[in-house]
Amino acid sequence: GHCAQAQNLIQDLMSACPVCDDSCYLLDEICPLCDGDPNSLNLEEVEEESEDELFACFDRGRHIRVVAKASNAYFSAEFSVAKLSPPRFCVELHLGGQSGKIQISSLTAEDAQQIADETALVPQAFPGPCLEVCKCVLQFLGRAELQRLPVTSSAASPAEAVCIFYDELCKSQEDPKKYEELLQVNEVLPGVFHVHTKSRLLCASLFIRPQQFYEDPDPAIRGRPHSLAELRAKAQVLGPFDFYLRWPGFNLPSHIFDQFREGMIGKLEPRELALVASIEKAMARSKSGATDYYVIGTCEEAEALHHEMAHGLYATNAAYRHRVQQELQSLTKEQRAAMRQRLLDMGYADDEEIISDEIQAYMAGGDELCDGASEVLADVQQTFRFHAKIHVTPYTT
Repeated sequence: GHCAQAQNLIQDLMSACPVCDDSCYLLDEICPLCDGDPNSLNLEEVEEESEDELFACFDRGRHIRVVAKASNAYFSAEFSVAKLSPPRFCVELHLGGQSGKIQISSLTAEDAQQIADETALVPQAFPGPCLEVCKCVLQFLGRAELQRLPVTSSAASPAEAVCIFYDELCKSQEDPKKYEELLQVNEVLPGVFHVHTKSRLLCASLFIRPQQFYEDPDPAIRGRPHSLAELRAKAQVLGPFDFYLRWPGFNLPSHIFDQFREGMIGKLEPRELALVASIEKAMARSKSGATDYYVIGTCEEAEALHHEMAHGLYATNAAYRHRVQQELQSLTKEQRAAMRQRLLDMGYADDEEIISDEIQAYMAGGDELCDGASEVLADVQQTFRFHAKIHVTPYTT
């Protein structure tokens, strides 16, 4: 009988919420662990998971966990507690090699869990060259920028850390055909060959050496052989090496591209060999009869497409709509009136919802609509690019 009573007592203690002691409340708020329902707790499961957990709670019926570390084959994310009330966390992304570390601070538990989950889900087999790995890191930085979270790096800037990380990843992919699969080349005008990629990292890293060979202001670089390492070192004298995230478009006359593919800049990297092969195949397909050629490269679609995509986001994505509406509130009454009048003059209906939708869509596509609204334009474009997953610049700081 006494043994049975002892077992019942132990069972009662194990079923009690260790935070609120089954009161369902903590400091007049619903208990963050049991979410007001102590019977929903599986303390044995919580205890098993606690060894690698920094924090755990129930929020609106969801079990949120912050682990000490998450990793994949390419980088790791280590978490630490920055603040107890309300709980806030830091993550340190270890990119390895010369890339160093990136730290994001003031994360909520939910944000920290999302970073850990996404880090662990990066494919272990080498992805289409390096892009999925860097895309994951850029998503972290993009969310941090939108939430105005502090971001620091052991490199000159987080952008530099990502650019160097990308170069290091590319060293393990030596097959030019893997890069060639990611390039789309079309003759958009007679003799004008457009190289399109879905990644600014890839696009800029293809063109950096021939572009600087063509028009770098430094005579030690322009028209002379140089390596990626030399370009990076030169850039770092003046500031961060963030070339791959800053430049969306490139242009090369035929005589520059000829020198490039003939090796006058230096031995070509596998991704550069892919660029040359893609252009040569497009030239072989050409029926334009052009006597000369020109190579351009971009990683973005036309403004008109972005405009229509913004309309779709505004109608279907509440988070995007709310954020953009907040940003448009920064416009003065005079600016708003000028934009409205311009749209009316273009033939749009005098309907406030339509006018608001058109203002954000034009700004997402790069049209300021009136003078003096450049800061609002930049904010709307950044929000649009993030939600549309178009990483023109994943963050601005």
